[in-house]
Amino acid sequence: MYLYTMKNLLIAALLLSLTGCASIVSKSDYPVRITASEKNVNYTIKDENGVEVATGQTPDVVTLPAYDGFFDGQTYTVKAEKGDKKGAEILDSKIDGWYLGGNIFVGGLIGWFIVDPATGAMWRLPDNVHVNMK
Repeated sequence: MYLYTMKNLLIAALLLSLTGCASIVSKSDYPVRITASEKNVNYTIKDENGVEVATGQTPDVVTLPAYDGFFDGQTYTVKAEKGDKKGAEILDSKIDGWYLGGNIFVGGLIGWFIVDPATGAMWRLPDNVHVNMK
């Protein structure tokens, strides 16, 4: 019985070592709340390649990927306008804390260099972006 339990623990440890920690506890797409200093403002979101990925009216929530490829986080430009007032903000991905800390303890080198960068789980987007209209 002891040998059987140890065997199961070793298999579980091996399987965990083949995953990335951020991929286990985090995600690669994030809901982001879009607000502005005025209500009912039309907004457009473009990715770092200039491709329009979302449009709508504030307040709104849009789900965006935090990554743009292997080891590449995404940066978005949020432009808003209402009448003659305009505003813009940058929405930039950051390294997810689970990627840094979790892979030291669980994911190991495979999680650090392969799994989390490939799935985009190493990146995180802020919960919200607020555009000041001028």
